Amino acid sequence: MPRTRYGVSPWTASTAAKTRAFPTTPTVDEADVVVVGGGLTGLFTAWGLKTAGRGVVLLEAGRLGAGFSVSASGLTGL
Repeated sequence: MPRTRYGVSPWTASTAAKTRAFPTTPTVDEADVVVVGGGLTGLFTAWGLKTAGRGVVLLEAGRLGAGFSVSASGLTGL
């Protein structure tokens, strides 16, 4: 069994990461709102604006929901 780090599931550590091909540039020319950051806060903000009928573009450099919202704002984590 591979050596694991604290907080990392041994099942997650032993499986290969799945990569998905997401578009690297937005395919829209115009939007009402641009949300920068696809962490928990950015995802909920984009979802809320989209359900309110706004045109939303979400920009994220890495993986969506990577878990850095806790360090970015005190509102979403302890």
